[in-house]
Amino acid sequence: MSKQIRQVDVYSKRLVGSSFAGNYKSSFKGQGIEVADLRPYVPGDDMRSVDWRTTARKGDLYVREYHETRELTTLVMVDVSPSMQFGSAARTKAETAVTLAGILMYSALKTNDRFASMVYADQVYQLLPFQKGEGHWYRSMKSLIEAYDRGYEKPSNPTDMLAEVLLRVPAHAICFLITDELPSQAVRNLRMAGRKYDLVVLNVFDPLERELPEFGVVAVEQMETGERGLIDLGNKKVREAYGQAREGKYAQFVETVRQAQIDQLDVSVEDDVASLLLQFFQLRQRRN
Repeated sequence: MSKQIRQVDVYSKRLVGSSFAGNYKSSFKGQGIEVADLRPYVPGDDMRSVDWRTTARKGDLYVREYHETRELTTLVMVDVSPSMQFGSAARTKAETAVTLAGILMYSALKTNDRFASMVYADQVYQLLPFQKGEGHWYRSMKSLIEAYDRGYEKPSNPTDMLAEVLLRVPAHAICFLITDELPSQAVRNLRMAGRKYDLVVLNVFDPLERELPEFGVVAVEQMETGERGLIDLGNKKVREAYGQAREGKYAQFVETVRQAQIDQLDVSVEDDVASLLLQFFQLRQRRN
């Protein structure tokens, strides 16, 4: 485990320089607004800004003045269900998720912002508190890697996970959801989370999941259920049927995100994760 953490640590420190962290910070809105001062009411002020407690105490109308705080609070939610253990290339989806989480939390570390991590499968298994500092980054990475090593056997349930997030995480946080599965029934909670937070879904996939090679008869296992069987990859119809099923599943994933009106970034296990994130941050900067 310590070797994995060191690898992500070295990778993050090498790539997340001031420029990368700056792009990360400026790509997202501030934590929100906070009261900066109180002053007497003048005609034209928004009555919703009246501080009624001060008004009652002083006998005259007083309004609250606000300013935006640029401190960000970042939450990285990571799916640790069995399907994330799949990998046909140099990295598994789980290893890609660990790298993504490491870079995102290290970006928050570099900008002196608070961050936290959550691991979930069929339920939330751990939500670390929001804190700052390098020690907290190491604790978060250790927690995530331990979760994958533990090997949870239940499929992911993002609907219930998001319901818990909505109850436990304060508004205006920056939230990253790293997963390979997003059922249509999660739309309502995704939309609610998208309104309360600045939410981005990172869809991790393996190229073999998108297109099967012509390979002959192979043994396969459904990682979420443990069901095993044989599949003839030399059969064109089998490959086409698989391709159609996967396209349908991906289309449903995209539609779920679209209906929730949040951002999605597809991340292959073969991608240069840091470059992909930097491009995404720069795109959000221009859009904002």
